[in-house]
Amino acid sequence: MRSLLHLVRLCFLFAAFLACGHGTARSEIVIGAAFPMTGANSGLGEPTWLGIQWAVNEINRNNGLTIKGKTHRLRIERANDACDGDRAKHAAEELLRKRRSLEPS
Repeated sequence: MRSLLHLVRLCFLFAAFLACGHGTARSEIVIGAAFPMTGANSGLGEPTWLGIQWAVNEINRNNGLTIKGKTHRLRIERANDACDGDRAKHAAEELLRKRRSLEPS
């Protein structure tokens, strides 16, 4: 179970690192995160997602996040990794595709 939680955290951090957007015209920071929404460990995914979404909502409700004097709103994009290595890779690639579609041309 401990290695499973480590894998979940690793997938989340990897996806967040890869999919962390540098903002849009609306000063929005997009963070990608992969969770086990299906599969044997799906019971971990939904509560984790809800907790992160609650934190993001609280940050945004309190005027967002200020970086170098500029205020940004946060948004989370999620993907399902089913706590599986192959699915985690696919989830990270999906988050990257979403990020690229948000980047200005």
